[in-house]
Amino acid sequence: MGRIRLAVALKNALRAVLNGCGLDVIRYQSPNTIEGHLHRLLPSLNVNCVIDVGAHHGEFARLVRQVGYRGRIVSFEPVSTNFAVLQRARRGDAEWRGMQLALGEKSSVMAINVLAATDLSSFLTPTQDAKRWFGSASRIARTELVQVKRLDDVIDACTDALVMPRIFLKLDTQGFDLSVLNGATRTLERVVGLQTEIAVRALYKDVPLFPENVQRLIGLGFELTGLFGVAREPDWIAQIEFDCVMRRPGVSVAATARN
Repeated sequence: MGRIRLAVALKNALRAVLNGCGLDVIRYQSPNTIEGHLHRLLPSLNVNCVIDVGAHHGEFARLVRQVGYRGRIVSFEPVSTNFAVLQRARRGDAEWRGMQLALGEKSSVMAINVLAATDLSSFLTPTQDAKRWFGSASRIARTELVQVKRLDDVIDACTDALVMPRIFLKLDTQGFDLSVLNGATRTLERVVGLQTEIAVRALYKDVPLFPENVQRLIGLGFELTGLFGVAREPDWIAQIEFDCVMRRPGVSVAATARN
């Protein structure tokens, strides 16, 4: 135990010295994980603004902080109880903002299904397969009226004081991601990278599936940089969803590294 305490003390002392020089110590991130991928991708794209759509409790914002990103984050979360948790999570982080909004292709007020597992909340209705895979977690606990805006209509407030915004757009809206893109045509000109949760099997009725999503993003000028599994069926064989990470070709400012 003495050696463990000494190691911790030395690590903390080293971190204090480096912090004083404007540096930090972070855990090594394997390039084969989404954490390691983002650790390398965000600085390579010189990202200075992360737009976190479907923020839930702030999990993605905390992840990018953990992998070394220190720039601006703007998190969008429409569900009131989720947003209250998000507000607490971002306390003390002056570069992390929160907006209680949903994003879509037009400004409106819509009813969102708040599921028992609130991270699965969606404007869409869960399928029978979702109920089979996730059980009571996919039960609609209530509906809530939420404000919806186009990203194009709020992006200037997100990027104020940034001379040359270089945006990483993260989408996790449980089947509504393409609608968000439809309301972001002007914003996409400044998006250098993005992450979207893509379904292979339908968790929600009328959800766009993998081929349609990828084809749309390639058509918008992005190229695939990584696919990372999110959920599998209960037998742990068939994949349900992936996190799909993409970038604009030719915008990387860092030397290419071979994994």
